[in-house]
Amino acid sequence: MICPDQGSIDGYQTKRYHHHSVFTNEFEETMAQILVRKLDEKIVDRLKKRAQEHGRSLESEVRTILEEAVPDYDGTWKRIEQFHKRLRKSGRKFSDSAELLREDRER
Repeated sequence: MICPDQGSIDGYQTKRYHHHSVFTNEFEETMAQILVRKLDEKIVDRLKKRAQEHGRSLESEVRTILEEAVPDYDGTWKRIEQFHKRLRKSGRKFSDSAELLREDRER
């Protein structure tokens, strides 16, 4: 839902959405920004410490945490399917790993 206030900040076109802003220009892809309110200072301090340990900025550290927390499952399954297609096209025969594990357990 776009709110009525739209404008430009340093050449970036902005559109205010109900929960975040999106900044775009002709050279960059659309990127959302999220504002987290009422965040405990202790959490911010721990995030800063973690960012420093990883050699990243606070913003980069938070972005990494969010990316890891919400993986792209659709993209992952697509890559797995592409890998399976390559294996099928190779013509090689692969043994059933479940059968190999069963045999291993019986020893």
